[in-house]
Amino acid sequence: MFFDYGQALFRYTPFPIGIAKPVMPDSRYGELVANFPPIELFESFEQMGKKGRKFTLSAKENQKRYDGFVQGNPLWREFQRWIKSRDFVYGALEMLARHEIDLGYRYVPPAQRAVRRAKGLVRRRRMPGYVPLEARFEFSALPADGGNLPPHTDAPAKIVTMIVSILEEGEWD
Repeated sequence: MFFDYGQALFRYTPFPIGIAKPVMPDSRYGELVANFPPIELFESFEQMGKKGRKFTLSAKENQKRYDGFVQGNPLWREFQRWIKSRDFVYGALEMLARHEIDLGYRYVPPAQRAVRRAKGLVRRRRMPGYVPLEARFEFSALPADGGNLPPHTDAPAKIVTMIVSILEEGEWD
C-alpha cells in the first residue's frame, strides 16, 4: 500500500475537495521523486493539438513510452500494480465514504458474490452499459513559467480524481 489517508481533510462547498498530507512516508515519497521520468519522455499538449500548457506521459496519450518507463522502473511498476488493484480502488472509495462522500460503490468479495448468485440474489449478466471500476495514473508536468490547463470538465465516467504532487524539497511553495 502506498497511500495513508489518515490525515485526509475535506471541504464540501462548492464541491468536495480534499487533501491528505502526508499521504505516504517521506522515504517512499523521496523514492518516487528521485525516480520521476525524464521530461524527454513526455509529450506536450501543444504537440497533441490540445489547449493548455502541460506535458504528459500516459497510457492514454503516449502508451509505448509510458509502458516502457513504468515496466522498466520497479518502483513505478509496483505503484501501477497497486493503483490497478481492488485494494486501491475500494480503499479510496471507503475513505471518501468515511468523509461523507458516499458514491454508493461497495466491494463484495468473490465468495460472497458466489453465495448471492447461488441464492439468485445477483444477476449473472451485467447490465447494459456496465463498466467495472478501474483506476489509471499518468505523469504530468506543468512548466513553472506559465503551465496551465484551461477550465474543463472531466469525462462523465470519471468519478474521482487524485493528484499527487511530486516535488523536491523546496522546489515549489
